[in-house]
Amino acid sequence: MKQSKNYIKNVFIFILIFFVFGISKTYSQGHLTYGCGSCHITHTAPGTQLTDVAGNALLCQSCHKNPGVAQTLPLPDAIIAVPGVSGTSHAWNKSGINFTYGANLPTNTNLSDRIMSGNIVCSTCHDQHNSNTLPDYLRIANTSDELCKDCHSVRNIGIYTSNPTVNKGSHPVGLTYNTSDTRLLAAPSGSVILKSGNIECSSCHGMHGLGGTTTSDGYVLRQTNDDVLCTSCHTYGSHQAMGCKKCHQTHNTDKTNIYMVRNSILTPSSGTKTVVFTAETSTNSFADGDATYNGVCEVCHTTTDYHKNTTDGTNHYDGQKCTACHQHKDNFTPECDNCHNSTTDYDIDAHDKHAYGLYKYSCNTCHFNYGPGGSLEPVHPSGGAANINFDPNGMARRNGLDTNTPSIASGTCSNIYCHSNGRTAYRGTDGTYTWSGTTGSQPATYYSINWTATITLCTSCHNGKGNMVSPYTISSPFVAPVPPTSGSHSTTLHKDNDQSFSGYGWVNVQCFWCHNVNGASANGPNLQGTYGTTFHVDGRTYFDPRQYSNGGTFANGMTYSYEGSAAHCGSGKNCW
Repeated sequence: MKQSKNYIKNVFIFILIFFVFGISKTYSQGHLTYGCGSCHITHTAPGTQLTDVAGNALLCQSCHKNPGVAQTLPLPDAIIAVPGVSGTSHAWNKSGINFTYGANLPTNTNLSDRIMSGNIVCSTCHDQHNSNTLPDYLRIANTSDELCKDCHSVRNIGIYTSNPTVNKGSHPVGLTYNTSDTRLLAAPSGSVILKSGNIECSSCHGMHGLGGTTTSDGYVLRQTNDDVLCTSCHTYGSHQAMGCKKCHQTHNTDKTNIYMVRNSILTPSSGTKTVVFTAETSTNSFADGDATYNGVCEVCHTTTDYHKNTTDGTNHYDGQKCTACHQHKDNFTPECDNCHNSTTDYDIDAHDKHAYGLYKYSCNTCHFNYGPGGSLEPVHPSGGAANINFDPNGMARRNGLDTNTPSIASGTCSNIYCHSNGRTAYRGTDGTYTWSGTTGSQPATYYSINWTATITLCTSCHNGKGNMVSPYTISSPFVAPVPPTSGSHSTTLHKDNDQSFSGYGWVNVQCFWCHNVNGASANGPNLQGTYGTTFHVDGRTYFDPRQYSNGGTFANGMTYSYEGSAAHCGSGKNCW
């Protein structure tokens, strides 16, 4: 009997030793330095799991403190997040159900079995024995933020358009970050990260103040909860100086409005107003035309012609999708062509030629600071004056190189480089060739052109003969006034003609023979100089005394082109 008792005793001791020194090494990995006895005692343990400390968090904190054996990963109560107040760590010892923050009890039994008295605790998410050998002692794999999505399942949604019934109230997650989408940066900036190329919960949120949490406002974010956080991914700008958070709420417990639009918006002039935005068209859309004025567009507007927050005004696409014209990517400022095009009230010869015809200038060329993102767009007129505003660095001032003051009054354009004899363009050398005794910009002569006039002759700007209708012929015989008053243009050797390509002499000179940018040959037909191309009136003088095929602007086949040196066809190099 005595031997039997000793045998049992020895077996028990063996098992205990095996447990302490063997199994502990198998299951603890990072904790292997500390055996079972570090946390457990077999008899009279104060904790419910034979632990030497009562309370799940207290047991963890007995090491995760400073000073302590896990002092590099401290978890004091002081860092527990109080959203909107303080804290850098996801809370523990809190109820697993919280409607305000979209929290619910987990469904995965590995997690739900460790809910204590309705509260989440450290071991709800973490397996201190690391039985699954997962990173960070997690109880389940978290490669796509499965832990976050199980407890916050109401926020585990995709984009609205993929499921309009369910996907509301939160920023979508589980989406591949589309690097080719112009509404997004090529890659997130700031502290925002991608997880396996996806936008996930942890793209914006950290966890315990150790895994990327940099804020102390209790929202456990990787960077400050402001508009910059949004623009770390999105390319959208502000609308009338109002940023993303003015209209959007990343996580909204009331999931009525679509596209994360707030249920109420603090407006600049009318205080906080209720917003109802449950559809993109018809009732309760952007601006449905009823008398409640609670559409997301209406609540702020006071000076617009339509859809104000006090009156709907004249019917203007009521109940339609406003963003079809007022696109978010353009800060809700419509592209000019959405309203203005060559078939509307701007269909006059001059505007058509400038905007849609030969030159295709951008609206900003003459309507500087208007249009998408323009500083003057808030006072964009609805009808009436066109609000001409010339870009100080634009074409009207030869790309900012001239000191003229362009203007348009009573339909007449004045002091505009484009309507001048072009003398201000730098002449004499292009950095390689020097062919004039007078270099540098020269005084220009500006011509006043009526906006509604149809320009058909070169003489509108240049005192040389010729028309402005394809194939842009030059008049003959030579009749005063002479061609452009630029030095040697007026000599007896350079005179315009009637495109006589055979037997030409230097009294029958075509503009394009010297000013050619489109590969013209001596026998044409060709454009006259740069006219009829995008190079006309662009602030440069196109002349290089080599044939086009050799990198110059001289028409191919012209035998008087002087090749191979810094010279012109005449020994005196007296051009301009």
